Amino acid sequence: MSEFLERLRTNPPIRVPGTAVVLAASPKGVPRSLLHHLKHNRVLHENVVLVSIVVLDDPRVPDERRLKLIPVGEGIQRLTVNVGFMEKPNAPAAVRLAVAQGLLPNVDPDDVTYFVGRQTVIAVESRPGMALWREVLFATLNRNAELSADYFCIPAAQTIEIGIPIEI
Repeated sequence: MSEFLERLRTNPPIRVPGTAVVLAASPKGVPRSLLHHLKHNRVLHENVVLVSIVVLDDPRVPDERRLKLIPVGEGIQRLTVNVGFMEKPNAPAAVRLAVAQGLLPNVDPDDVTYFVGRQTVIAVESRPGMALWREVLFATLNRNAELSADYFCIPAAQTIEIGIPIEI
Protein backbone atom coordinates (compact mmCIF):
# COMPACT_ATOMS: atom_id res chain seq x y z
CA MET A 1 0.00 0.00 0.00
CA SER A 2 2.82 2.44 0.82
CA GLU A 3 4.35 1.91 -2.64
CA PHE A 4 0.96 2.56 -4.25
CA LEU A 5 0.47 5.78 -2.26
CA GLU A 6 3.95 6.96 -3.20
CA ARG A 7 3.13 6.40 -6.88
CA LEU A 8 -0.04 8.46 -6.44
CA ARG A 9 1.99 11.29 -4.89
CA THR A 10 4.74 11.32 -7.51
CA ASN A 11 2.52 10.77 -10.54
CA PRO A 12 -0.99 11.90 -9.52
CA PRO A 13 -3.84 10.69 -11.72
CA ILE A 14 -6.74 12.88 -12.78
CA ARG A 15 -9.21 12.98 -9.88
CA VAL A 16 -12.91 12.99 -10.71
CA PRO A 17 -15.62 14.11 -8.29
CA GLY A 18 -17.55 11.57 -6.28
CA THR A 19 -16.99 8.42 -4.29
CA ALA A 20 -15.78 5.06 -5.56
CA VAL A 21 -16.30 1.95 -3.48
CA VAL A 22 -13.84 -0.76 -4.51
CA LEU A 23 -14.54 -4.25 -3.24
CA ALA A 24 -11.40 -5.88 -1.90
CA ALA A 25 -11.04 -9.56 -1.09
CA SER A 26 -8.42 -8.83 1.56
CA PRO A 27 -8.42 -6.11 4.22
CA LYS A 28 -4.74 -5.50 3.35
CA GLY A 29 -2.98 -4.33 0.22
CA VAL A 30 -4.38 -2.77 -2.93
CA PRO A 31 -7.18 -4.55 -4.83
CA ARG A 32 -6.15 -5.74 -8.29
CA SER A 33 -9.30 -4.19 -9.76
CA LEU A 34 -8.22 -0.74 -8.52
CA LEU A 35 -4.72 -1.17 -9.95
CA HIS A 36 -6.18 -2.36 -13.26
CA HIS A 37 -8.66 0.54 -13.37
CA LEU A 38 -5.97 3.12 -12.62
CA LYS A 39 -3.55 1.63 -15.14
CA HIS A 40 -6.00 1.70 -18.05
CA ASN A 41 -8.24 4.68 -17.26
CA ARG A 42 -5.66 6.91 -15.54
CA VAL A 43 -8.33 8.47 -13.31
CA LEU A 44 -9.32 8.08 -9.69
CA HIS A 45 -12.33 9.36 -7.76
CA GLU A 46 -11.66 12.08 -5.17
CA ASN A 47 -12.89 9.75 -2.44
CA VAL A 48 -12.05 6.03 -2.64
CA VAL A 49 -13.33 3.52 -0.10
CA LEU A 50 -11.80 0.02 -0.15
CA VAL A 51 -14.45 -2.30 1.27
CA SER A 52 -13.50 -5.71 2.63
CA ILE A 53 -16.18 -8.01 3.98
CA VAL A 54 -14.97 -10.38 6.71
CA VAL A 55 -17.16 -13.29 7.78
CA LEU A 56 -16.85 -13.97 11.51
CA ASP A 57 -17.55 -17.15 13.48
CA ASP A 58 -20.56 -15.47 15.13
CA PRO A 59 -23.97 -16.08 13.52
CA ARG A 60 -24.83 -12.34 13.61
CA VAL A 61 -22.84 -9.18 14.26
CA PRO A 62 -24.45 -6.14 15.94
CA ASP A 63 -24.14 -2.81 14.12
CA GLU A 64 -21.82 -1.46 16.83
CA ARG A 65 -19.19 -4.10 15.93
CA ARG A 66 -19.88 -4.24 12.20
CA LEU A 67 -17.67 -1.46 10.79
CA LYS A 68 -14.07 -0.34 11.11
CA LEU A 69 -12.78 2.60 9.04
CA ILE A 70 -9.06 3.26 8.62
CA PRO A 71 -7.78 6.29 6.68
CA VAL A 72 -5.07 5.23 4.23
CA GLY A 73 -4.11 8.53 2.60
CA GLU A 74 -4.48 10.40 -0.71
CA GLY A 75 -8.28 10.34 -0.38
CA ILE A 76 -8.37 6.57 0.20
CA GLN A 77 -9.98 4.87 3.19
CA ARG A 78 -10.37 1.21 4.11
CA LEU A 79 -13.73 0.04 5.45
CA THR A 80 -13.76 -3.42 7.00
CA VAL A 81 -17.27 -4.86 7.30
CA ASN A 82 -17.78 -7.69 9.76
CA VAL A 83 -20.71 -10.01 9.06
CA GLY A 84 -21.87 -13.16 10.78
CA PHE A 85 -21.88 -16.50 9.00
CA MET A 86 -25.72 -16.47 8.97
CA GLU A 87 -25.91 -13.01 7.36
CA LYS A 88 -25.89 -12.13 3.66
CA PRO A 89 -23.07 -9.71 2.81
CA ASN A 90 -24.56 -6.42 1.60
CA ALA A 91 -22.05 -3.74 0.53
CA PRO A 92 -24.58 -0.91 -0.05
CA ALA A 93 -26.15 -1.52 3.39
CA ALA A 94 -22.67 -1.32 4.94
CA VAL A 95 -22.00 2.00 3.15
CA ARG A 96 -25.36 3.34 4.36
CA LEU A 97 -24.53 2.24 7.92
CA ALA A 98 -21.12 3.93 7.70
CA VAL A 99 -22.80 7.16 6.57
CA ALA A 100 -25.39 6.88 9.38
CA GLN A 101 -22.64 6.32 11.96
CA GLY A 102 -20.73 9.37 10.68
CA LEU A 103 -17.78 7.34 9.40
CA LEU A 104 -18.27 8.51 5.81
CA PRO A 105 -19.44 12.11 5.99
CA ASN A 106 -20.36 13.90 2.76
CA VAL A 107 -21.02 10.58 0.98
CA ASP A 108 -24.36 10.03 -0.73
CA PRO A 109 -24.91 6.23 -0.84
CA ASP A 110 -27.16 6.63 -3.88
CA ASP A 111 -24.40 8.41 -5.82
CA VAL A 112 -21.59 5.93 -5.13
CA THR A 113 -19.94 3.95 -7.92
CA TYR A 114 -19.01 0.38 -6.97
CA PHE A 115 -15.98 -1.20 -8.66
CA VAL A 116 -15.99 -4.99 -8.68
CA GLY A 117 -13.24 -7.22 -10.02
CA ARG A 118 -14.21 -9.99 -12.40
CA GLN A 119 -11.59 -12.62 -13.10
CA THR A 120 -11.98 -14.48 -16.36
CA VAL A 121 -10.19 -17.81 -16.38
CA ILE A 122 -8.72 -18.77 -19.75
CA ALA A 123 -7.58 -22.32 -20.48
CA VAL A 124 -4.24 -22.26 -22.29
CA GLU A 125 -2.76 -25.41 -23.77
CA SER A 126 0.84 -24.11 -23.75
CA ARG A 127 1.05 -23.81 -19.95
CA PRO A 128 2.08 -26.88 -17.97
CA GLY A 129 -0.31 -28.05 -15.30
CA MET A 130 -3.75 -29.62 -15.56
CA ALA A 131 -4.97 -31.48 -18.59
CA LEU A 132 -6.59 -29.11 -21.10
CA TRP A 133 -10.06 -30.62 -20.69
CA ARG A 134 -9.88 -29.97 -16.93
CA GLU A 135 -8.81 -26.36 -17.52
CA VAL A 136 -11.70 -25.86 -19.96
CA LEU A 137 -14.13 -27.40 -17.44
CA PHE A 138 -12.80 -25.16 -14.64
CA ALA A 139 -13.02 -22.05 -16.87
CA THR A 140 -16.62 -22.93 -17.79
CA LEU A 141 -17.64 -23.44 -14.16
CA ASN A 142 -15.92 -20.19 -13.21
CA ARG A 143 -17.73 -18.30 -15.97
CA ASN A 144 -21.09 -19.63 -14.73
CA ALA A 145 -20.46 -18.70 -11.08
CA GLU A 146 -22.56 -16.03 -9.38
CA LEU A 147 -21.38 -12.48 -10.07
CA SER A 148 -19.74 -10.66 -7.15
CA ALA A 149 -22.06 -7.69 -7.60
CA ASP A 150 -25.10 -9.93 -7.16
CA TYR A 151 -23.60 -11.72 -4.16
CA PHE A 152 -22.87 -8.41 -2.39
CA CYS A 153 -26.31 -6.95 -3.30
CA ILE A 154 -24.87 -4.11 -5.39
CA PRO A 155 -27.34 -2.43 -7.76
CA ALA A 156 -26.43 -2.98 -11.41
CA ALA A 157 -26.88 0.72 -12.20
CA GLN A 158 -24.10 1.62 -9.75
CA THR A 159 -21.65 -1.15 -10.72
CA ILE A 160 -18.57 -1.13 -12.90
CA GLU A 161 -16.93 -4.51 -13.42
CA ILE A 162 -13.20 -4.53 -14.03
CA GLY A 163 -12.27 -7.64 -16.00
CA ILE A 164 -8.94 -9.30 -15.37
CA PRO A 165 -8.00 -12.33 -17.49
CA ILE A 166 -6.11 -15.15 -15.79
CA GLU A 167 -4.47 -17.87 -17.85
CA ILE A 168 -4.28 -21.34 -16.36
